[in-house]
Amino acid sequence: MNFHTFVIIDPDEISCFLARNVVKACFPEAGIEIYDNTSEAIRVLSEKEEPCCIIVENTVLHLGVKALLELVKELAKKNFRVIILSNAFQKKLLSVIPKLYHVRFTYKPINKKKLIELIEEW
Repeated sequence: MNFHTFVIIDPDEISCFLARNVVKACFPEAGIEIYDNTSEAIRVLSEKEEPCCIIVENTVLHLGVKALLELVKELAKKNFRVIILSNAFQKKLLSVIPKLYHVRFTYKPINKKKLIELIEEW
């Protein structure tokens, strides 16, 4: 799938910098938007029509598994894909993610090989 836009949601500037560089290295023509919180990102995403890939740090969501699932299901309606990055093992999240076609989970930091693998899975 070709994404014209990647949206990175993470409050950590260094993580955003690293993720942005990985995306640019893999998809030099793609636009990249960076947000440090979900509320602004969700507002902007609600206006988007073309498919995009959202790379989000799971702790920025501050949502329980049920609320997170509701959010990603809404994003899936627009054909968005979501990559959730984490520093920590999330047993509940890991048990649910394989069942969702449009969501992938990986550990930080993301690298070129991992990003390409995740994108090719779709």
